[in-house]
Amino acid sequence: MISQRPDFVHLLEEAQMSHAKHTPLPRRHLSKTVQALLIALRVYVLLALPVVAYAFIHALRQAAH
Repeated sequence: MISQRPDFVHLLEEAQMSHAKHTPLPRRHLSKTVQALLIALRVYVLLALPVVAYAFIHALRQAAH
């Protein structure tokens, strides 16, 4: 991996560097606990977005008066 060997990065040609940057990494296997936490985070974000949007719009309307 390039990030583990920064001393050799400057030796790569531009095409080699581009190819190395676009090489996909394998998916990481996550435990059930981590998967559950990530799902909970997604749910939290989905629930928080309307609240933030409402507060933002409400503040804009209050500033206009």
